[in-house]
Amino acid sequence: MTNLQTIAEAFAAWNQIEALRQEVDDDTCNRLSSEMSRIEHAAVQLPVTCTLDAWRLLTMTTNEDGDVMVAGDVLFRRARAETAPKAGDTLETVFAAWLAVEARIDGTDDATFARLAEDMKRLEQVADALPVDDPLDVWRKVVMSLVWCDYAHPAAGLLREARAALGIKAPTQH
Repeated sequence: MTNLQTIAEAFAAWNQIEALRQEVDDDTCNRLSSEMSRIEHAAVQLPVTCTLDAWRLLTMTTNEDGDVMVAGDVLFRRARAETAPKAGDTLETVFAAWLAVEARIDGTDDATFARLAEDMKRLEQVADALPVDDPLDVWRKVVMSLVWCDYAHPAAGLLREARAALGIKAPTQH
């Protein structure tokens, strides 16, 4: 493997090997698979310069059955770090990120649910540390702290009111 400088280069090399693997004996296939793995590990460290790069990384680090490979775990950790709230974020921006994660959580498998719940918890912790600068910030904190409550829970009315104040039409059922 040559010194790869871009995700596009890595993806091209990875694709060439993938095509070769289909027509070789088992030993050669194993050797080629190891080379693909090295490319994947190198690719997740390279800068993403366009949307296509992100798709290339996902293609290289996820099997067709949806299982994340080892390099994929590195990619997910990197994505979390790069999308983490930054200094200067407000409750509004953190809440928007939290809502985006919360919207993806329904209907996921257990591993994905756990990963998304971890992301939500991280965003909730960031929100806890932020000051309330806007009246809607109170409602944002209510929604983030009560999202997991039972709809028969006494706080459910407060959660419904918070969702209404923020314009969130349908409560998410977990």
